[in-house]
Amino acid sequence: MKKEFDFRKAKESDLLRLRTLAEHSEAHWGFDDYFIKTFNEKYNLTVEFMKSNPVFIMNLEDEILGFWGIFQSKECAELEFFYIDVKHLKEGLGKHMWVHMISWCENQGIKKIEFVTSQQAVGFYEKCGAVQDGKSISTIDGREIPHLSFEIMV
Repeated sequence: MKKEFDFRKAKESDLLRLRTLAEHSEAHWGFDDYFIKTFNEKYNLTVEFMKSNPVFIMNLEDEILGFWGIFQSKECAELEFFYIDVKHLKEGLGKHMWVHMISWCENQGIKKIEFVTSQQAVGFYEKCGAVQDGKSISTIDGREIPHLSFEIMV
C-alpha cells in the first residue's frame, strides 16, 4: 500500500531540519559558500518567524519532504520559504505543496502572494500560475532575481 504525505504546522523542534533542508536546496542550485553563509545568517528560517507566521511541513511518516512559509499581511502575503528536499526534486511534490499553500491562503482571505526566486525556479512557479512581474536585486550577491506574483481567486 502506497503511503501518502500529509501537512502539519512546523514546530520549534523542526527548526534545525528545516534550516538544513533550505540550505541544501540553495546549495543544489550552485550557490557558493559565501552565498550559503549569508543566506543562513540573514534569510534562513528562525524560531521568531515560525512563531509569527504560518510555516507548514510536507511530511511522510517522520521524513520531511518540504516546507513552505509566508509572511502574512491582510490580503497579501510574501512567500518567504518554499523548499522541497533535493532528493525528492522532480517527483511532483512541489505542485502538491503549492496547492496546499494556496488552499490555506484562500481560507485566510489572502488574495495575492508575491515573492522572489532564483532563475532556476521560475518555470515551476509559472506552471503553477504565478507571473513574473519584475526583477529585484539580491541583497546577498547583487544579481538580478525574478519577482513573481500569484492572484488568488477567492
